[in-house]
Amino acid sequence: MGFDRRYAAGSAILLIALALYLGTLSRGIQPGDGPELTVSSAHLGIPHPSGYPTYTMVGRLFSLIPAGSQAVRANLFAAVCGAGAVTVFGIWLLRISGSLIGALFAAGALATSLTLWRESTSAEVYSLSALFLTLLLASLPERRGDGRFPLFCYLWGLALTNHLSLVFLFIPFAVFGFTRARPNRSQFFGGVILFLLGLTPYLYLPIRSAQAPLWNWGFPAQLDPFLVHVLGQGYWGYLAEGDSWSRLVEWTGGFRREATWAGLLLVPAGAFVMRRQARDLLLLVFGGTLLSLAYTLHFHINDPEAYFLPVTILLLVPVPFAVRYLGRPRIVAVVLVLFLGAQFLSNRAECDRRTQRVLDEYINNLLMTFDVGGTVIVEGDNETFGLLYAMEGDGRRTDLTLWNSVLDLMPEGPLFHDVVLTERAPGWKRKAIRSAIAEGRPVYTTVESDMIRAEGFELRPQGLSFQYERFGEPRTGDSDSLWSLYGRESVGRVDHRSGYLTRILASLYPIQESRNLQETGELEEAARLLREAEERGEGIGVVWNSVGLAHERAGDREEAIRLFQKAAEVARDGKPRFNLARLFFDDGRMDEAEREVRWVVEKDPSLRYAGSLLLGAILVDAGRTGEAAGTYRAAWRERPGETAPLLGLAEVSLRNGHVDEAREHFRAAGRIRPGAVRDGEYRIATYFESEGRLEEAAAVYRSLAGESIYDLGAFLSLAMVRAESGAVSEADSLFDYALAIDQGGAAYNAYAWSLAMRGERLNDAIELVRESRMRDPDDPYAADTEGWILHLLADDAAAVKSLREAKRLGLSTAGLDYRLGIVLIGLNGLGEGRALLTQALLEDPASTHASEAYRLLDQSE
Repeated sequence: MGFDRRYAAGSAILLIALALYLGTLSRGIQPGDGPELTVSSAHLGIPHPSGYPTYTMVGRLFSLIPAGSQAVRANLFAAVCGAGAVTVFGIWLLRISGSLIGALFAAGALATSLTLWRESTSAEVYSLSALFLTLLLASLPERRGDGRFPLFCYLWGLALTNHLSLVFLFIPFAVFGFTRARPNRSQFFGGVILFLLGLTPYLYLPIRSAQAPLWNWGFPAQLDPFLVHVLGQGYWGYLAEGDSWSRLVEWTGGFRREATWAGLLLVPAGAFVMRRQARDLLLLVFGGTLLSLAYTLHFHINDPEAYFLPVTILLLVPVPFAVRYLGRPRIVAVVLVLFLGAQFLSNRAECDRRTQRVLDEYINNLLMTFDVGGTVIVEGDNETFGLLYAMEGDGRRTDLTLWNSVLDLMPEGPLFHDVVLTERAPGWKRKAIRSAIAEGRPVYTTVESDMIRAEGFELRPQGLSFQYERFGEPRTGDSDSLWSLYGRESVGRVDHRSGYLTRILASLYPIQESRNLQETGELEEAARLLREAEERGEGIGVVWNSVGLAHERAGDREEAIRLFQKAAEVARDGKPRFNLARLFFDDGRMDEAEREVRWVVEKDPSLRYAGSLLLGAILVDAGRTGEAAGTYRAAWRERPGETAPLLGLAEVSLRNGHVDEAREHFRAAGRIRPGAVRDGEYRIATYFESEGRLEEAAAVYRSLAGESIYDLGAFLSLAMVRAESGAVSEADSLFDYALAIDQGGAAYNAYAWSLAMRGERLNDAIELVRESRMRDPDDPYAADTEGWILHLLADDAAAVKSLREAKRLGLSTAGLDYRLGIVLIGLNGLGEGRALLTQALLEDPASTHASEAYRLLDQSE
């Protein structure tokens, strides 16, 4: 275990990690806190709590590198910290475990982990926090009087000046360090002093805040605001009970992308080995893991992924112990390299940020729409920090005044800088903005509500923002609707010179108003507004797609298809083609549906999952079950936490007659969504019915009914199957029980239908179905049943009324067409009746009504 071995291993890890992170480094800013941290570092400002003084001061050194933009320099800082964390971690693991292969694998797993890789390619504090944690592990004392104890104490203080989440690891680390080092009184107090010395970077905050830097969050120049800022009191409200269990399930499911599949297996194996060889270190690892995990699960922010990073690092510690125990180093090394390669490929697309320019392009498009000397009201992090970086990091559009209506700490732009101190009473910035609006000077907002009200003015669309303009022209839309039609992931595709977004917004009003008119029955005016929206959005795929959806909601499928086809010709995404595929599939136009959805799967990654599911359904319907299974497996690889691909595979198994295999897929779905198993049993029973295997179907329904005596559906289905099998007395007993527990009328309708199909007790049947209709007047199935029973009772005039009502209530099946067609021909409604029977025979030629339909069609010629 010589120095040369560790030096060579460390050098290799460092070079590979640096190459990985620099090769995938972001070339600009990314959503989140990165732009703020970049500006704070470059200008020595005060970022959001807890202030991150060490990050800010070291980041300032990186900002002085004479190459690249400020964003690239800040991103480089993150890459160096991430590579340093991986290197320190690998060297330490080699020293404590003695396994070169195990240490290299654990370091490689950490380097290619989804979280550290992502956090090491753009400006953030988490890669520096990971570096501090690995340094703390490497400085752990190993024996009494260990010379690393002073460094261990100092590093603890310094680590807490970067990210306070490490405080939850302090107790297990302190217990381990003091137990191993056993310091005497002087060494103990010396350690305390060094710990406090490590905290001294926090002095930067009040000193620098008092100098009024460009960015001065919280103004921590005085003691009270300093404590509030450092302790992050504004975020304490996030420490609350909530969805901790679901978050734990989600993190556990994604751990394979942090430590590879091999790591998942090696962690418990390594813990077993450490139980004998390094029990105190094992206690540190799992004690720290539990504390860090408990904090992260209860800290309810929208993006907690990086907070799980300490857990990943700690759980990788046992891995090299397991590798050393395995033996056969060459075989193990090859296998582990393959797992690392799989993790690299799995995470590369998400972590390679060279071309991820969403925020850059969003901010560029915002800036293009602002007039010279304009004032911009912002609220969200992405707009605030992104525009701040553009103006103060890149030096662009310094003519603008930026004001965050919540924080009120933006650098003073041209609108504010002439206001003398004596005039700066509370609310002075809002007053200045209102005056600018009244004078007709350009004022814009990205906030989705009217923050500033001025008489005679309103908000109008202006690119990606909204401008205050005088009344006098009709409104063309509202800010709340912008992102419902135009996804933020596409902001880089905007051509402002064509008025692209303004025309999108101009089409929103007629689309929304047409929806309101459709609900009130004013269909002619609704159609006129949709034509207006189509004209306003000429040549814009997203508008034509939205107008098509509006026509689909109104029931005009042909018009919807026409609009979707127009949209597909000009749209860059696959949404119009996906909608076309849906409608074609519903209409039985399978070849066209397959053609459209294959384009979606191949060309639009955002719709690949949904497209794969639809393609699978098309292939199943066409009997191409082998291809369908491959498609559903691809969807499962895309989203392994979803049940839909598993249900699709179960359907394929049933189509192939493999019931046991289908049950396995339903059980797998049940591990994600518990109700999927019971739903699957219903589907299996339905399959048995379709195959004429009524006894097997009855057995499944009996099992379902036995699990819950209040499952009305199970008892009704069992009763229907037993009646079809000829076990009439058993069926009637089951129907009687179902009537006793029925609350809505479904049992009455089912019993009535069963009697009608048997041709028995029709007077009882009509009473039952009328009871069903009284309980649920809007049930189209009950109206259908009533109509057919009236026909059997020779009251065709009343039967037609009930069957037509079933259609009006939304029932659209071949069976209803058969029944209505048969009754109409009996009443001499030959034209409509023949058309209905012809259509029904095309849709369901195997129906029990088919022979009667053929007979009536022949007679009516």
